[in-house]
This record gives sequence, structure tokens and C-alpha cells, in this order.
Amino acid sequence: MVEHMETNSPDRESAAHLLELAVHAAALPWWPFALEGACAGVVCGGIIVNAWVVVIIGIAMMTIVAVLLHRWGTSRGQHLVSPWIHAIPFPLAGPFPFLLRALLDDVSVDWFWVAVGYGMIASVVYFVVLLLDERWRNRRLAEGRFEEYDIW
Repeated sequence: MVEHMETNSPDRESAAHLLELAVHAAALPWWPFALEGACAGVVCGGIIVNAWVVVIIGIAMMTIVAVLLHRWGTSRGQHLVSPWIHAIPFPLAGPFPFLLRALLDDVSVDWFWVAVGYGMIASVVYFVVLLLDERWRNRRLAEGRFEEYDIW
């Protein structure tokens, strides 16, 4: 005879607690994501002030950090890292700087501070997106749902 588990049974609560522990145990530390977010902020800020050397340096730094994050994740057994998430800064850097330039073209503005502010906002947004993606991925893996990934 099969017994059905009640919704508020202690077994269900302990299973939820174990799932949360598994998600936190699989999580990478926050600082590599903050470093990649800072690189994305450099890219977005450099686009605002048309400093293309800064943009190229930011893209190179972001690529290096993304590769290191991927290698660090795979060395810890996380072979299912979401590689598409590293392209998020490019939509952030795409139309918005040009819209800002068009909107603030007639106003006397110090573009350096606009670039710093926009870079900070872009880096925080990207940092949060990276953390949420990693938490979502770890939760899927802890629950045993592998259907959404390419397993190599």
C-alpha cells in the first residue's frame, strides 16, 4: 500500500531544507560574479564616452573572467554552466548609451560622470542576473531536472 505524503508533514519540510542546503553548497562565491559585473560596467561606461580602448579592455577582462568562471565551475563538477548569460552586457551596452546621448545631447552634461553612473548601474544589474542564473541552475541540478541542459 502506498502512503501519500501530507503537504505539511515534517518529511516535506526536511526535504525542502535539504534542497536549500544542496543549492547553497553548490553555489560559487559571489566575488567572481562581482568581478565580471565590474568588467561589464567598464564596457558600458566606455561606450557612453566613446572610449573604445576602454571598451576593448573591458571586453577582454570580461572574457577572461567568464572563462575562469566556467573553468572553476567545471572543476567543481558543474559541467552545466549557462554560457549564454555572459552575453547579457551587450544588450545593456547596445541601445541605451546611444539613447542617452540623443536625449542629453542639448544639455550641458559631464559625460564622464554619466558614464560612471551608467557603468555602475549596468554592473549591478549584471551581477544580480549572474547570481539569479546561478541560483536557478543550482536549484534545477539539486532537484534532478537536467532536461533543460546540454549534457556533454
